[in-house]
Amino acid sequence: MLPSTSATAQFPALAKLAGSSALLVCLTMLLLSALPVDGQSSHRDLEARINRLAGDASLQPDSVAAVMLEFMDQQRRTQRTLRTLRWTLRLTVAVFGVALLVFLRRRGFRQRQLVLHDRSGRRRLVLDAEADDGDGPRVVLLDERGQSRAQFGLTADPMPGICLRDAEGTVRTVWGIGDDGASFLELYDENGVTRAGLGMTEDGGAGLGLHGHNGTPRLALGLAAEGDMGRVSILGSDGRVRLELGAGPDENPQIILRDDRNNMRACLSLRQDGMALLELHDEEGRTRSMLGVLEEGLAWLGLLDPHQRFRVGLGVRQDGRPRLDLYDQEGRTRASLRLRDDGSPDLELTDAG
Repeated sequence: MLPSTSATAQFPALAKLAGSSALLVCLTMLLLSALPVDGQSSHRDLEARINRLAGDASLQPDSVAAVMLEFMDQQRRTQRTLRTLRWTLRLTVAVFGVALLVFLRRRGFRQRQLVLHDRSGRRRLVLDAEADDGDGPRVVLLDERGQSRAQFGLTADPMPGICLRDAEGTVRTVWGIGDDGASFLELYDENGVTRAGLGMTEDGGAGLGLHGHNGTPRLALGLAAEGDMGRVSILGSDGRVRLELGAGPDENPQIILRDDRNNMRACLSLRQDGMALLELHDEEGRTRSMLGVLEEGLAWLGLLDPHQRFRVGLGVRQDGRPRLDLYDQEGRTRASLRLRDDGSPDLELTDAG
């Protein structure tokens, strides 16, 4: 609950000190503004007398000298008075400043909340040393209706953050630093559901996430901290990654398809040796089939057993000749069917020895 007390009610001693000092300053300024007027009037009278004497031909020189001495003496008195009033004003201001510093040092403004009002008396800014919800100090900006629209402060952790709200009081933007020390920015819709997030990871990576109407992540764009490798992930309604587009450890591009259990079922990649490779996996994530094109132009299909051992190999050479190989459990070729250079078929069978 925000207080509605004024600054005068919160600091009565400061208000009394300010009132007394203001009264002294006003009295000094009043005297300072009044006395020079009298001095100017006296100067005008003396000047008029000097002018009359100057027009009187029968006047003796001693009379003119006496009037001039009186005029100069009046000027000296006026200057002394002005200097005295100026020093009085400076002393008053200095006393007030010293008293204010002593007051602040002793009291220390030991107030939990400070509220500022506009000309209509409405609360517009609140400085809170400790929030009611357990968070640390914060600054709250309010609109004409008293609704919190912007807030900057520390959480209970404590971590700094900025929170922006719409006219209905719904949080729409949060910008801060998380528990891991990484910065983040989150955007919310009119229902307070997270729809987008931008942040850093603890290890120095960066990521952008887009969320569905229910707040479930559906699209993620990330940049790894090591190697600066980027990756795009498309997620299902359950929040699991279903498709990934990015670069592998060797910085070569790849596309990965995953099932609803997050197992990789297919991967299309370009290997470092120049081979374009498609891998198909079973429900357990084991590679069962591989289709690729080698750098020298050999198109090749390999079939693997559940133990991920090659058992069948089918390929077409650069010159167009096909070849079929069968392998045993040890990976040895036991049967080969191919075409010779003259186009005749050739079948080769090999025993276990």
